Amino acid sequence: MADDRSTRPLGEALGRVVGGLGARSVMLDLHANWPEIVGVAIAEHCRPRRIEDSLLLVEVDHPGWATEIRYLERQIVAKLAVVMPGSAVESIHVSVGRPRD
Repeated sequence: MADDRSTRPLGEALGRVVGGLGARSVMLDLHANWPEIVGVAIAEHCRPRRIEDSLLLVEVDHPGWATEIRYLERQIVAKLAVVMPGSAVESIHVSVGRPRD
């Protein structure tokens, strides 16, 4: 026989777990929403790494994409404010990493 604790909806349980992660919760949301924020084509070549204070650190797989992110920085920050109002990102720093497989 199941008690009430074992019959909670999965979404509710995950919401509690993710909500308790603090800054990690923001990063989980950021990764989940990244294609919507930057667009699918750009998202295939870059990924958010972390947020430090109000600075979003992004890693790209080629210097050309670093230029693109810098060019679009204002639009990306504005889209973040709409999609994830709690993120408080004000600027972006881009680094070039190794290509994705």
